[in-house]
Amino acid sequence: MVLEMPFGYFKSALAYQEGTLLFRRELQVKEGQYAPELFNEYVGFLEQIERADKQKVILRKSP
Repeated sequence: MVLEMPFGYFKSALAYQEGTLLFRRELQVKEGQYAPELFNEYVGFLEQIERADKQKVILRKSP
């Protein structure tokens, strides 16, 4: 998942390499002052990050 907004950037990725499950998460919040009209967009950005963080992974043993 990748989210890019004027006030920040979020990326998360899941990979399986050589018997190891890897999860990478990046969050960058840009410092600054933003117009009040962008508040709902900012809250939506944070909510999308929260939903991404709550995603579950199902692990199954292979035969």
